[in-house]
Amino acid sequence: MAMFYVYILKSAKHSRLYRGRTDHLRKRLRDHHAGKVFTTKNWRPLTLVYYEAYRSREDSIQRERALKKSGSAWMGLKKRILKSIEEYMGVADGGVVSVASTVVSKTTRLGSSPSTPANSS
Repeated sequence: MAMFYVYILKSAKHSRLYRGRTDHLRKRLRDHHAGKVFTTKNWRPLTLVYYEAYRSREDSIQRERALKKSGSAWMGLKKRILKSIEEYMGVADGGVVSVASTVVSKTTRLGSSPSTPANSS
């Protein structure tokens, strides 16, 4: 079954956060890392700090729109994941934070394969 993703990248260069959506997360991350995405090519290096997985393309589109257009949705998510961003952005080995539902796990560097999110019960 196809999955659709909404994700957040953090720029180490500008300390800015980028919101995006894709149906091929690993490929999209490689594109960001390689500078193939116009919006983020000058923001590199980038770190994946958060993603959400959806079974419905429409749900992922609605979520991305809410994060980009609704200040309250974006601020609510930033507030919820702020500790994760702060805690893991200073990791010496360049660790990446993956937050899926309530599961927080250290995953891989941008450009390599992100691990599959654990199921939360």
